[in-house]
Amino acid sequence: MVFGNRINAPVVMDVQKSTDKVSFNAINKSYFLYDLTINFSDLQNLFPKVFEQHATLHPGTNNLFVLSVGDKEQSIQYEYTITYSIKLANNPDLTFPYLVPIGAGKTVKLESIQNNTGETILLNNFEMTYMDTVFAIRKGTVTALPDNNSEVERIIKSSSLEILHGDGTVALYRGLDQSSHFVRLGQIVYPGQPIGIINKYRILTLDIVAMQSNLSLKRLDINYSDQNSGIISSNLINGTIVCFPKEIIKRELTNKEIKKFEKGNLY
Repeated sequence: MVFGNRINAPVVMDVQKSTDKVSFNAINKSYFLYDLTINFSDLQNLFPKVFEQHATLHPGTNNLFVLSVGDKEQSIQYEYTITYSIKLANNPDLTFPYLVPIGAGKTVKLESIQNNTGETILLNNFEMTYMDTVFAIRKGTVTALPDNNSEVERIIKSSSLEILHGDGTVALYRGLDQSSHFVRLGQIVYPGQPIGIINKYRILTLDIVAMQSNLSLKRLDINYSDQNSGIISSNLINGTIVCFPKEIIKRELTNKEIKKFEKGNLY
């Protein structure tokens, strides 16, 4: 897989000058992290002498470093180039127990096909009922919406809800009703939180992807949480009853979030 849409110039520099210093900032217009490298080819009357700097950019404005003017009576001069690349997981947690997205107490029914030898193969397509609620499988940040046509980085070109997880993997939810708005771009969502409803085609397709190289992504096998907070493979969940164990929900929450969850007002 590759990204279906990329932002034009997702990283821009914002350099602020005053009489005694020059502040270097970078603006990340994406909801993904970016790795940035700055190389100076010329640096006069500014200290310390910085010839190369590396930084990981979070969404929004990032304060990088400040250079001081050596002699305020003399002019300053600097020239630099930047290179950057999107930062996604290349070593994801393959044992993480995801929640099943169809809701606690429901029975999993996966779509299946038969291959050329007559063997039945289960797909990662959940058969649901029109207007059923879809739930987040893990804590993460919303990076793309099903009905969003603005300039965002998205893996599926359109119609997908995409959520970036803490280990850099991304969950892709397809089949959500585009007229229903449960979440917004940049919002942090939590495991078990309602994130949408299924559309009239009644199929939820779920994928987890991670970075394979700077230009390509790979789909990962999904391990789900069972009723005992253990792990069950995706090819074994068909026909099982969905459970949202509290231990799994709280696994990536901060202490403050855990207190809100226990009081029932996390989201």
